[in-house]
Amino acid sequence: MIHCSNNPRKRGHFGASTFVLFGTLFLVGFSRAIAAPPSAEQLALYEQGDEGSRVKLLIHLAKNGGPGQADWLLRKYPLQGAHAANRQLFIEGLILKAGGDYTGATKKFRSALAADPKLTLVRVELAQTLVTLEQDDSALYHLQQLSAEAPTENAANDLRSFMQKIDERSPFRKSFWIAAAPSSNVNNGSTEIDPAKPYLRPEKPKKAIGVSSGANIGYSKRLGNDFSLAVGAGANGTFYTMRTLSSFALNQSLEIRRLLQTGYLGIGLVTGQSMNVELVDLNSFSYGPRLSLVHAISNKTSISADATYEWRNANEDYISGSDGNALLLNGSLTHAFAQGFSVTGTFGYTDMDVELDTKSFESLSGGVSVHKELPYGVTADVLARLAHTQFDGAQSFRPAAELPIVTLDVREDWTTTASIKLTKRDLNILGFAPAINYTYSNTSSSVFLFNTDNHAIDLRFTKDF
Repeated sequence: MIHCSNNPRKRGHFGASTFVLFGTLFLVGFSRAIAAPPSAEQLALYEQGDEGSRVKLLIHLAKNGGPGQADWLLRKYPLQGAHAANRQLFIEGLILKAGGDYTGATKKFRSALAADPKLTLVRVELAQTLVTLEQDDSALYHLQQLSAEAPTENAANDLRSFMQKIDERSPFRKSFWIAAAPSSNVNNGSTEIDPAKPYLRPEKPKKAIGVSSGANIGYSKRLGNDFSLAVGAGANGTFYTMRTLSSFALNQSLEIRRLLQTGYLGIGLVTGQSMNVELVDLNSFSYGPRLSLVHAISNKTSISADATYEWRNANEDYISGSDGNALLLNGSLTHAFAQGFSVTGTFGYTDMDVELDTKSFESLSGGVSVHKELPYGVTADVLARLAHTQFDGAQSFRPAAELPIVTLDVREDWTTTASIKLTKRDLNILGFAPAINYTYSNTSSSVFLFNTDNHAIDLRFTKDF
């Protein structure tokens, strides 16, 4: 950790007056010769100082025209004590930043944060350096973490305003991801057989290895002082060697946002398409209006919510009885306990009303997720969610072509999902940090054909680090 106390009582025998004299001698003596070694008197004073005073002076020199002196002293008198490694990385980063090596500085700052994510001074310098490098995605992530510890609401509002300006300077935003996707039970087949109905044989689950990938592009434009326009499009899919298991979807959105001091209120239109990968054709498309809200209750707590009403149309050649509409409601409440540590509660509701009762349903879900920056440069994102889905009509099943259709129970599902993602945030690969994600899901259904047990693991890359 980097501790630079302003309390003279915490500096031992090297008090405030000595520090002022000490700093004045250095600033005067070093102002004319950037790499000149200190005089014997200056060295004597430096040697008398305790570790905290030395660190404070080195930071001052590195940030105020004396990076050469800071570097000379750092090499001549290596820092000692429990926090020496992080302090040295921080000061080395400041020296590189002063010399214009911003990329090198970010590596030093990231390394210090990898060991201790609670170092506010380091995160501030990292965020500023990332802004200079125009690595806005990463900069906004760290500024968001810092906002959790803003001393006042005014400071938090100033920080949000600064983040908004960073967001606006790059109207086009792009992101993509690609991941290996080994998975079991990828077709959601059931492993169970009902002893009372041995002639009913569900499709056996399959194991497969594939590739998941996705890309998004967005454009935002400020419209005067109070409004902005946001346009976005995305594509994502999972592709297996067995093309019948593959999936691909597209989405588009257009939104007008009323800007608020603490967020925004948006109204717009969303559209989506799902594709039949095997036949390279359209499976279905949807469209409808959406309302969205983002609001910061305080510097530590924020909410987001959206409501979408969709009209859905299916390609009858592949999907029958799926034309209809859907209401989707989603909300989340996030509280940041500290920088790099936040908890989010989520809520979801879906009302699907289509032609067939066996495909119409109501679903209610709730969950909690935790985001925590850990030592050794690892960030953990843990999610747990429970969903209940009640279908409108009894399910039917034809065991074989020559046998009659069997009517089963009305389907009711309980689905549990748990996932953990570990990101190595101090490993920068072309501006991305690698992350490994494991997801487990289990569905317990009143109709045994739909009981599933899924495991999936993938490796992906992120800019949130």
